Amino acid sequence: MTRLLLRAGGDLLIVMQLALLLSLSLGRVQAAESPMLAYLGRFRGTTHIYLLTYLLDVSRQQSVRLSEPSPMDGHFLAPVWSPDGRFLVYGDWLHNLPLMAVLDLHTSQIHVLDDYSSLNPVWRQTGTAQLVYASPSAKALQAFDPLTKETIRLMDYPLDSRTESQMIWSQSRNELLMVSRQSGNQEIYRLNPEDSTMLNLTNHPGEDFQPAWSPDGQWVAFTSDRNRRNYEIYVVDRNGENMRNITRSISEDWNPVWSPDGVTLAFVGSIYGNYQIYSFDMERRLTRNLTQTNHSELSPAWSPDGKHIAFVSNRDGWRQIYLMDADGKNQRPLVTGAAEYFAPVWRPISPPALVAD
Repeated sequence: MTRLLLRAGGDLLIVMQLALLLSLSLGRVQAAESPMLAYLGRFRGTTHIYLLTYLLDVSRQQSVRLSEPSPMDGHFLAPVWSPDGRFLVYGDWLHNLPLMAVLDLHTSQIHVLDDYSSLNPVWRQTGTAQLVYASPSAKALQAFDPLTKETIRLMDYPLDSRTESQMIWSQSRNELLMVSRQSGNQEIYRLNPEDSTMLNLTNHPGEDFQPAWSPDGQWVAFTSDRNRRNYEIYVVDRNGENMRNITRSISEDWNPVWSPDGVTLAFVGSIYGNYQIYSFDMERRLTRNLTQTNHSELSPAWSPDGKHIAFVSNRDGWRQIYLMDADGKNQRPLVTGAAEYFAPVWRPISPPALVAD
């Protein structure tokens, strides 16, 4: 893919080739009524970021490659959308060096942040979208505003930066979840960057990871082996209380993902190596196997309206991206080809409202 490098006020921008600009311009026109999907694709040893538009209209679908080939697949950052759906951050490469790229769908420009960290970046919505990331050079959590191109220091590393593995932001409360091995095992901490307060939510010798905020910011779902038998899905409130195991099965369960209305959790369960996607109804406390195949079904991702789930399946030999209704019906291929496609992420429709304590 041909890319032109520009300097704008001291910032490095990447302007993509004309065909891509036109594709993204068309995507902006239809963005309000047709969602987009960002995902990873791996072909012949290299990984790329792709953007799929018109994903619910097969006759008009367009898939656009955004990134340069990655020579270090294990350090490739998966795509993350801003809550307002305008910006997409992902891992990219320039002159064989890793960086974070921020795509603005309104201008079709990409801003490069070379202060690279293997810790995943997250977005917060405070009037405008800001990218929060761990800066190795500043030894701090920093926030980048893609509109003003300004970077501010939020707080010093709250934990040992060598032990942190994951960050999750609550858009409804502007609070941060962070997974760390600072105590020797993986624990989940809640942080408030405004006053630097920190609370260990899990506080157990077991391994606690893969946290997911509920849409209202009241609950955290996560994966844990605290029963010492297998991995299960647990939920706990934002104060570290009212802990409960919601799966209680013999399977290995992980990767919980909340539906947009906060009523249902999708997760991956494995019995004797058969990976399937399940749903758990938080109100009726019912578990359903949504995929019901003899293949590996992974990485559930809810559509913004809660009507569909994108997921990764190897039912046709390659890892490909599929789509199904929220109840498991109408399973069909979405992104296919002679390559591996995975890590689907839907573009949000609009940012959630902040919730007061």
